[in-house]
Amino acid sequence: MSNQNIFCTACGQANDAQANFCINCSAQLIKPEQQATAAPVAPIEQAPVTQTVVPPVAPAPAKPQFDFKKIIEFFKAIPKWVKIGACALVVLIIGVIVFFSVGSSVNNPQNVAEGYFKAMVTGDFEAAYGYYAMKDSELVNAKAYAAYMQAQEDDMPEIVSYTIIDAAQAKNAIADELKDSLGDLADLIDEYSDDIDITMPSDLKTLTEPEVTKEYLVTYYTKDSTTPNTQVITLVKNNKKAWLFFDSYDVKAEDFVAENFTLQVEKGSTDVTIDGFALKDPISEDDESYDIYKIDKIFTGEHEVVAKHKFFEDVTEDIYVYGSDETKTIYNEELKTAINDEIIASAQADFDTVMAGAAAGTKFSALGLNITDKKPDLAYSSDYDVMIENDYDDLTEMWNPAAVDTFDRTDLVVSDSDFDMYNFDSTNLTCEIMADLTYNYSTVTTDDKNKQVKTPKADETTTVYLTYGYSDAKGWALQDIAGFYEIGEEYSW
Repeated sequence: MSNQNIFCTACGQANDAQANFCINCSAQLIKPEQQATAAPVAPIEQAPVTQTVVPPVAPAPAKPQFDFKKIIEFFKAIPKWVKIGACALVVLIIGVIVFFSVGSSVNNPQNVAEGYFKAMVTGDFEAAYGYYAMKDSELVNAKAYAAYMQAQEDDMPEIVSYTIIDAAQAKNAIADELKDSLGDLADLIDEYSDDIDITMPSDLKTLTEPEVTKEYLVTYYTKDSTTPNTQVITLVKNNKKAWLFFDSYDVKAEDFVAENFTLQVEKGSTDVTIDGFALKDPISEDDESYDIYKIDKIFTGEHEVVAKHKFFEDVTEDIYVYGSDETKTIYNEELKTAINDEIIASAQADFDTVMAGAAAGTKFSALGLNITDKKPDLAYSSDYDVMIENDYDDLTEMWNPAAVDTFDRTDLVVSDSDFDMYNFDSTNLTCEIMADLTYNYSTVTTDDKNKQVKTPKADETTTVYLTYGYSDAKGWALQDIAGFYEIGEEYSW
């Protein structure tokens, strides 16, 4: 069979040799072998047919075929150091991208303000403290701040929602809104803007301090309230770069830190604490009545002070710090009960010793009294023992029947006594014991016949005083006696 084309006898269209009908006019095709035997047929007149020429279609490009074996062989041929270097470079590029992405996000001032306020709202006060621009000290640190805030937590509102925007944008928005409301005066505002003072809400502080760089306005709503509240968070730009490349910001601490605080407690106090923190190294001067503690920084507000002392009852007192350069004094002059009882017992024993010795005419040196080794601040005496001895000798002479015949010492009986702490000097560690006495005695008179007549006196009263001072060597020891002359004073002189 011929592979040549067959032409349609009706329209002249070239057709495939195997086709039976014309692809153009659909007429039956007469093949060459049929033309030799077929009877001649009269041509049929047909209307001219418009031939549509179909443009050739370009063949679709062949899909590339990847030869993975060749690719693998190519990489195998690359030197090992090149591969390691390329991997390291890729890792470095990814690391740099991550570093700058995270660094810019963490140190973004908007994120700093949002992170701080979120920590405050959720009660994570230690995290909130980390946003402040301040150095830690003994009493100003994250834990102390958390305790400080928790003490005020009951007074803090419960915030249910909030938004934080750049305060500068808020100011501009307020200014634009004001200008729009003025209408035709807007052009005048632009022209004289330098001379017009637009008063902003008090919360939007003017950036007057040179170190302040950012302010953010917080609008928040509290539980059971539909009225919005506002607060401004002021950020301070650090002098040092964060992570070497990024500007960093801290929340500015406003009025809750006091500086140069002074605490005074009784001299010789031990275990002095503020909010449980032990204070050390007090300043104690001879001419001062107190031990003085200097504290660089402390949070404003209420603090608990506990002071213990060798002689005084422990004292716990709440103080309130209002601001910088304040001084607070803790007064504690109440002797411990055991020490108070010890001194009173000594006074009772010394009183009995002095009374019995004077009545018997015993020498002072034989009394065995515990006399203080402190030195009196008196011009006429150099030692307390000399003062007491002189008083005792006068008392002995006064009660001597040979010298005074109007007072019978043998009948002197103290029927009742009440010893009590009268005065206590915490600075010099001296105390005065007061003894209220009730006593009986007799007077002696001479009648007309020159005969002595004894007259008893009952339930007479007087008061004597015994002073004690403390020293490390002698403890609480007798320092002075007074008022003994008043016993039988009516007939003693």
